[in-house]
Amino acid sequence: MAAFPESDCPMTHEAKLEILEAMCRLCETRPFSRLSVVDIARETGIGRSSFYYHFSDRNAAVQWLSRSAFAKGIDEIGRTLTWFEGHYATTCVLIHFKPLLIAAAQDGSYSGAEMSYLRHRKANLCETLELRGAELTDELLFDIEALAASEQHMTSAYVRGDFGDMSPRAFCELLVGIVPEALRQATEL
Repeated sequence: MAAFPESDCPMTHEAKLEILEAMCRLCETRPFSRLSVVDIARETGIGRSSFYYHFSDRNAAVQWLSRSAFAKGIDEIGRTLTWFEGHYATTCVLIHFKPLLIAAAQDGSYSGAEMSYLRHRKANLCETLELRGAELTDELLFDIEALAASEQHMTSAYVRGDFGDMSPRAFCELLVGIVPEALRQATEL
């Protein structure tokens, strides 16, 4: 696996993924709001204290998953990955955890995810452009704002299944196709 948050040692990272896998399995049969730490721990084969060692609550687990998916893919666009490679890496993680992400999105207690994504994505793109020495013009800032909103909307719809049986590859090609030309040129590897 590629880059994930540096604060995670490999064993901690693997333990977190096991917890998320268990949450994903549980969300195939029940809503996110009915996931208890006891159920998650039992499904994972760990104690409750182990869950709390890794995550403060189930929302924190989903937030970590999202940040990890971004770190593995879209956060690296224009740094170490192309637009397609970045979107593909992130999309594959999101699709793998589809039942969990859909259940979390349908739960009212997880409503801040969209705004968090938008802030993170805009900041990441601005930072990437600055690292590449590009001037942050009003046009580029507008492109970043519009692209972040479009990516968020389209990715949510894709994970929900609104694009039918479109493959992850075809979906990522679609995402790459909406990148404004000035932004694409400023971030090309």
